[in-house]
Amino acid sequence: MHTQFNQISNRNVKVYGTGKILVEPDAAEVHMGVVTQNLEATIAQQENARIVQQVIQSLEELGIPKENIQTTDYSIFPQYDYVNNLQQFKGYQVTNMLAVTVSINLIGEVIDTAIANGINRMTDITFAVTNQEAYYQRALQLALYNAYNKAETISQTLRASLDPTPVTTLEQPTMQPPTPYKLVSGTEMVGGIATPIEPGRIEIEARIEICYNIFT
Repeated sequence: MHTQFNQISNRNVKVYGTGKILVEPDAAEVHMGVVTQNLEATIAQQENARIVQQVIQSLEELGIPKENIQTTDYSIFPQYDYVNNLQQFKGYQVTNMLAVTVSINLIGEVIDTAIANGINRMTDITFAVTNQEAYYQRALQLALYNAYNKAETISQTLRASLDPTPVTTLEQPTMQPPTPYKLVSGTEMVGGIATPIEPGRIEIEARIEICYNIFT
């Protein structure tokens, strides 16, 4: 005599959740520099140093701490022209690039002050969020909800029961690249109005992989 039992099979369902939050940046890094040129390398170097020191002093007077001003590149290169396929020496070019970290409300004033004091190269601004970890935790919570809702939809479609306690949870790495804003060299202050900069918003994303048990 054989007794027949209803078999309950234990199956896994793996789902991926994504959570995204848009945040207004509250800090920025402005990349700027001084380029000088002269037939004599020493003169070009001295002139460059004088202007850079003047720029740094003017930024400190705005309240920018010295530790927020960092040299990112310094170079001295000979410059040549080519006339009738002949190389002609033009002089030496000295470049000193700075990265200045500022609060978001000072960007325009920092740019205008730097240009007024001798900065002649502006490359870009990188926007950031100082308390990014707190926003990431919120995005991670949204990713968990997203994954659970997917698992619930799958189990309902299969007419199965979902165990809400995850079997495994794996947080997936995500890149949170800074948001660049390109600048044009030679931007000038017009009529005493600070250069307008619109930072937009930064997207903070979290991804997660979760495995649930479903019973049929």
